[in-house]
Amino acid sequence: MRGELETAVQNSKIDPEAREALGTVLEETVRLSKIVDQLLAMSRLDAGEAFLELSHFDFSELVRTTVEHMRLLVDEKKLVLKVEAAEPVHVEGDPSRLQQVVVNLLDNAIKYTPEGGEVRVSVRAEAEKAVLTITDTGIGISEEAQTQIFERFYRTDKARSRQLGGTGLGLSIVKSIGAAHGGQVTVESAEGRGSIFRFEIPLLSNEAAARTEPASDPPRTPLRDVQIS
Repeated sequence: MRGELETAVQNSKIDPEAREALGTVLEETVRLSKIVDQLLAMSRLDAGEAFLELSHFDFSELVRTTVEHMRLLVDEKKLVLKVEAAEPVHVEGDPSRLQQVVVNLLDNAIKYTPEGGEVRVSVRAEAEKAVLTITDTGIGISEEAQTQIFERFYRTDKARSRQLGGTGLGLSIVKSIGAAHGGQVTVESAEGRGSIFRFEIPLLSNEAAARTEPASDPPRTPLRDVQIS
């Protein structure tokens, strides 16, 4: 169906109004296909059926590189971006899944922070945890909504989320990926005062970290292949 719609939209012989209508249907088809793919991925993660391609790598390096690839989105909104991820933080995990976490949380911060605001990204080792924190000066989240934002399809502002292209699955995906890695994601927020999202997974043991090649970069999925939700 999607292929037929794409062909029809590109057909110059079709009436312009009909092509525009078909274009709208095509956009909705793509959106629904994306939702289905994300739901299947989450279901497999939650059921422990998803295959994780585990490796030892520096989480800080992965975060720095991913954030740099998203800098254009930050610049478009004239936001101040601060990154604190200088120290190596070694973990065992699936790099492409954890890159998805960074993309979803940072994209969320960018979307809901007004022009001229600030987004801060930090990675650190804390006790036996690798901790990613993304702080923004955005619109914030009500206390009531904070108990529901990690549920599938939940949106604090449905009209605004739809306008910004969200599916309501981004934070649910982050939660599922965290659980699959033995970790969790939490939020602290207040309306009008911004939000702090904290994602943590187990830190790699010192012995295992010592065996990790210091010069090797973590395997990464090209950012164009990472779905933003």
